Amino acid sequence: MPSGEPLSSIGIKVHVRIRPTAKPSPMFHIEDQTNTVLIDLLKQNGGGAPESFVDQIAFSVNSITQSTDQSEVYESCGRALVKDFLEGYNATFIAYGQVGSGKTYTMAGDMKVNAHRGFIARAIHQIFEEKEADPGSGIVLYISYLEIYQEGMYDLLNQRSKDLMIIEESGYVYIRGLAKIPVETEAQALMCFSEGEKQRSYACHQINQVSSRSHTIFTLCMEKRVGRFKTEYDTVVAKLNLVDLAGFERLKKTNTSTGGRMRVEACSINKSLCLLEQAVYAIKQGQEYVPFRQSKISIILKEALSGNCRTELILCLWPEEYFLDETIKASRFAQRLKVLRTFSIHNKKIDCCVLNERRHAQEIANLQQELALKDALQGRPGLSFDDLTLENYSLYSRSLKYLCELNMQLEKVLSEHGLVEPIEEPQETESGVGELTNQGFHVGIAPPHARPHNPSASKPSPDEIHCSHLMLDYKEADPSNDVWETGSSFRNHVSCNITIRISFCLFI
Repeated sequence: MPSGEPLSSIGIKVHVRIRPTAKPSPMFHIEDQTNTVLIDLLKQNGGGAPESFVDQIAFSVNSITQSTDQSEVYESCGRALVKDFLEGYNATFIAYGQVGSGKTYTMAGDMKVNAHRGFIARAIHQIFEEKEADPGSGIVLYISYLEIYQEGMYDLLNQRSKDLMIIEESGYVYIRGLAKIPVETEAQALMCFSEGEKQRSYACHQINQVSSRSHTIFTLCMEKRVGRFKTEYDTVVAKLNLVDLAGFERLKKTNTSTGGRMRVEACSINKSLCLLEQAVYAIKQGQEYVPFRQSKISIILKEALSGNCRTELILCLWPEEYFLDETIKASRFAQRLKVLRTFSIHNKKIDCCVLNERRHAQEIANLQQELALKDALQGRPGLSFDDLTLENYSLYSRSLKYLCELNMQLEKVLSEHGLVEPIEEPQETESGVGELTNQGFHVGIAPPHARPHNPSASKPSPDEIHCSHLMLDYKEADPSNDVWETGSSFRNHVSCNITIRISFCLFI
């Protein structure tokens, strides 16, 4: 769930990887200082296509690499994106280009040779390297592997299951029925990837001996716990899509124009990529309606093209003169994609306990506001619901000590007149507050055994009457027995007085 942070608009980055070739075209140029691809255009002398008004086309990108080292390509193009994913941002990395230009080699590579491992294997290694370096983060990883073959969706981790459906809710797109395999180690993740690669559709034609005939999306979903019980949000979630698009091709160059299954596959690939370009063009032009649902790959990449995602594209080029038209076409698509803007949100998942705590805090605040309003309407000073400060706590302690001393004086007076049993002196505690050892808290109520047994011998002297009229209330005794009692009205008065003092001190 998004955290509610302000949206930050970011652009899509484009990286170029040039396939090494023994016969590079003299019309293909690279400017490393400005990261620009330059392609010269031939002027037509006579018939043919109309002449161009420019002699050269320039395509500006974010980085250009001509190295065959897989590690170097990953460090320059992919490591920063995977780091953003580990921090809680959705990310997508797309490989695009013509058939045979090195897209699948860049993404998958050769799992048998460590130096030839592709982007996917290296991303998995970086994620588990982070997990081992910070075991307290509790990273939980799930893997999915989807294939789109002739506009049909297949789950490569579930024996090419095709019972899948695209669901779009609240701007988010997900595949219902797609398996999410939890993995705990790097070996398990690589095994899942290898098993999925075995189920993928490959074929051989004139240009490429191992040509992928489908689009694939390898997805890594992560949950990472950060600062549990210390921050309001304690879990971040993110999704990393590693997309290997099938290469577009000219049927006459791949020798598949005569018909058969290869021709049907090529037509399906070219059509889906054409519809993807239409969606990109509609976004670039700011059209109100964008035709995402025309193809499976365009609707799945909807979030990567215009939603909450950090997207990067690696453009694989084959700079031979024979493929110069395909190079220009791929560069134009990358240039359109580069001007698109997406937004990026730090995805934070709210815990249920935190939600309940926030709801209770809001309810308490509403009740306090109602009490303050009621006090204001009745003309009473408002109560403070803040925690006790050091000064208030000191005042509370002194008030409590004073009440205890007052209680002791009252108990002594009552015991002197035989209304309560004699009590022991209070023992001082460390805080200086007196405590009674064997007595409870009595407020002017005489116990039954304190009454005199001989009524005739229990009349008070004048001095006693003078001393006790402050606390005792005499009644007319019955003529048959001349017994005086402690007045109930006085007891109520003393009890009420002490109660008011206690309430006042506690209120302070």
